[in-house]
Formats: sequence, C-alpha cells, structure tokens
Amino acid sequence: GKIRLRAKGSAGGHNGIKSIIQHIGTQAFNRVKIGIGRPKNGMSVVNHVLSTFDKDDYIGILQSIDKVDDAVNHYLQEKNFEKTMQRYNG
Repeated sequence: GKIRLRAKGSAGGHNGIKSIIQHIGTQAFNRVKIGIGRPKNGMSVVNHVLSTFDKDDYIGILQSIDKVDDAVNHYLQEKNFEKTMQRYNG
C-alpha cells in the first residue's frame, strides 16, 4: 500500500514498464508506483501480483489510491515533479 514517485528508472522486471520504455525510447518519464506487498505462504511472485487482493488489504489499497490521487493533483497544480516526490515519497 505504499506509494513511490520516480522521475526515471529501469523497468525492474515489470513488462508494462518495459513496453513503455521500448515505445518512447527512454527510461526518463514520471511514474507512480503502488506497493502490493510480498507473497504469503510460499505463493509465487507472479501469482501474488496477478491475484485479487485479500479483504484485509482492501482498506490499505483504498488509502493508497487516495494518496496517489492527492499526489497527482499536487503535481498538476505545482507542475514540479521533484517537489511532488519530496512531499509524497516517504
């Protein structure tokens, strides 16, 4: 449920990000990452990432989405991603 804003970086194994990098030809673009935790009970990472959220995690996910909404609105108002990262990464 933690969020992290980054101005650039590698795909880190994320196929969607790999595709974006391939299509735009650079790793330097603003992104918002939302953490989904670690696999439980020996579950594979792939199954964890692709599975539905546990009911216990649902409230934290909603809070993360609210925080992302605040961060994106802050960026749209300030037009300064560095300031937005300083305010919301933590």
